[in-house]
Amino acid sequence: MKKNYLIVIESLLLLTIIGLLLTDKVYFIDNVYNWIVVHNSFLTKVLKIVTNLGSLFGILFLCILLFIFYKEKKDLLYLYGAIVLSTILNNILKIIFRRPRPMLPHLVEENSFSFPSGHASAVMTFYGYLIYMIWQSTLQKKLKIIFSIFLTIIILMVGYSRVYLNVHYVSDVLSGFMLSLIFLDIFIKLKEKKA
Repeated sequence: MKKNYLIVIESLLLLTIIGLLLTDKVYFIDNVYNWIVVHNSFLTKVLKIVTNLGSLFGILFLCILLFIFYKEKKDLLYLYGAIVLSTILNNILKIIFRRPRPMLPHLVEENSFSFPSGHASAVMTFYGYLIYMIWQSTLQKKLKIIFSIFLTIIILMVGYSRVYLNVHYVSDVLSGFMLSLIFLDIFIKLKEKKA
């Protein structure tokens, strides 16, 4: 029962963004774009690569690598369950809200709806669970901190790349993060119950 408040907070944040979207008041979150995005050709090339770390194929490839090299296969079932269910719900929400992508020129090709961001959801689920696994490991605390910071930077960079590449609004990315945090918390609690 401990830390159930996190799921409540994450759910409330997600519902707040959905409420703002439904009432056309989400623009004040999305206007953050003007402060955080400054385009240049080098950064565009880098972020086109970074964004693939959250793509379906990128996450699938990393899941396969993890399955091959990680010894405790049973633990991975919780990660895979969280990824599958958050992806399904993400796609259902895209169909329900049918939010068009930003009207800016897209710097990468995307064909689905905008809300919520599937890349943001996928990276938060995958790398967030890796952070959890790192903290459950026997690594030295210093290494746990270094790896966690590195993975957190990847999560944030992929989220930023989706806005930078003009294929998502800031609220899409935040919602993708919140959706995945909810699933992460649920599946981590399930794993810890079974332990």
